[in-house]
Amino acid sequence: MTGGKRTAALLAALVLLIIAGAVASLIGQAPPRPLAGPLAGLPERMGEWSMAAADKSLDQRTLDVLRPSDYLMRTYVQKDGFPCSVFIAFFDYQREGRMIHSPLQCLPGGGWTISKKETTFIDGPFGRQTVNHLTLVHQLNKMSVLYWYQGRGRLQHDEYLDRILLAWDSLSKGRNDGALVRLMAPAGPKALEMQTDLAAHISKALQGLMDQSGIGRKGR
Repeated sequence: MTGGKRTAALLAALVLLIIAGAVASLIGQAPPRPLAGPLAGLPERMGEWSMAAADKSLDQRTLDVLRPSDYLMRTYVQKDGFPCSVFIAFFDYQREGRMIHSPLQCLPGGGWTISKKETTFIDGPFGRQTVNHLTLVHQLNKMSVLYWYQGRGRLQHDEYLDRILLAWDSLSKGRNDGALVRLMAPAGPKALEMQTDLAAHISKALQGLMDQSGIGRKGR
């Protein structure tokens, strides 16, 4: 690395540290903003999807790390039998040490690796929305994953922009609530198409809980 590139890299790192400090300072100024009701109250039937079994629970060790205000682990099955697991972690108040964790940090493990990362679109609560799409592989097995960040009247796929907007919304709206939404299903020819359909239902139902509590507001 040349001297000029090294200096530019150091300056970029310094800017990121300053932004991180500002975000941490600003997000702590907003009060908790709970949902209108528990995530477990999301519809058991959504379009061609229906709840497959009882909701699952996180172990205490994971809860101690994530520290969500509420969460949901539920499997839906499409009318043709295609399964998709849904995980939502909601935070009514975010601060340092109690914030949304990126799936990029927690999904790899147990032999699974991310082989592909891209974006796709869903028919979200505010129109056509961009969400993340990952392909996980383990030996001959593949999983298709969709995820995004939702809250404060926004749906965002970029975690860095979401953190910046979190600080802005804390200052301008007095809110720093938010949720991570993740859908996982066996990869296949029609997996993404079916996942985006369920994702549209999930994102709108979740927004309904946010709007009914008086904390949702359309806008991007």
